[in-house]
Amino acid sequence: MHESDLKTDRLNHKVSLYRDCTLQEILVLALISLGISNITLGSLTLVMWKSILIGIALSFPMSFLLSLVFICSLQKLKIGKPYGYYQQLVRLRLCDSRVLTSPYVRRTGAWRIGRSKHNV
Repeated sequence: MHESDLKTDRLNHKVSLYRDCTLQEILVLALISLGISNITLGSLTLVMWKSILIGIALSFPMSFLLSLVFICSLQKLKIGKPYGYYQQLVRLRLCDSRVLTSPYVRRTGAWRIGRSKHNV
C-alpha cells in the first residue's frame, strides 16, 4: 500500500503562506513596514512640500516593497531552525523587557521538590 500523503505533523502547525512565513508573521511584518514608511516618507514630504498626505500616499507602495524585503530576510533567518523558534525568541525578549507576561516557566536554580509543613 502507498503511504498516505496526509501528514499529521502539518496539522499541528500554522500554514506557511509565502516564503515559509505564516499569516501572522506576514501581517506583523506588513504593519511594521507600513509604520516605518509612513514615518519616513510622511516626515520627508512634510519637510519638503509642507504636506504629509503626499508621503502617506507614497508610503503604501513603499511598504509593500519593504515588507517583501523583511519577508525574504526572515526566510533566510528561519532556515535550519525548528518551528516557532523566532516567535518564541521574540516573546521571550518582550517578556525580558516587561512588555508581555511570560507563559513559560523561566525560573533558574535549584527546585525544592519536598513539601513544607504549611502545604499539608
